[in-house]
Amino acid sequence: MVRAALAVLAIFVAAPAAGEVEARQQPLVVYTRTGGFIGVQDSMRILRDGTVTSTRGDFRLSAKRLATLRLRLRAARFPTLRREYEADYPIADGFVYGVTYGGRTVLVNEEAKAPLRLRRVLDLLGEMFVRHT
Repeated sequence: MVRAALAVLAIFVAAPAAGEVEARQQPLVVYTRTGGFIGVQDSMRILRDGTVTSTRGDFRLSAKRLATLRLRLRAARFPTLRREYEADYPIADGFVYGVTYGGRTVLVNEEAKAPLRLRRVLDLLGEMFVRHT
């Protein structure tokens, strides 16, 4: 009986720890770039601690770079953005860029007129992706 009680107690004690680990593993932001002439399917997942996994390799952001990213993400005010920004004219073999942050995904077609606050996020993520490939 004591063993059963200890086993149940261990489950309840371990449950919050598992939840905390899971929360830390949730990405801060996910960046995608699809399309182009050859049908690129690139992605980059940045965890809250600055760990990055991408289709072109893994790396870690510096504390300064991570802080800059967090500032730009907050400044973009994701809940107020449209879910998709399309170009005035379709671009043959153009790219579609995606950013998922705070549970919201925003897609931006190449040459679309996206707000500057979103462009700043896309530019930074694109630079991070290219720089570490």
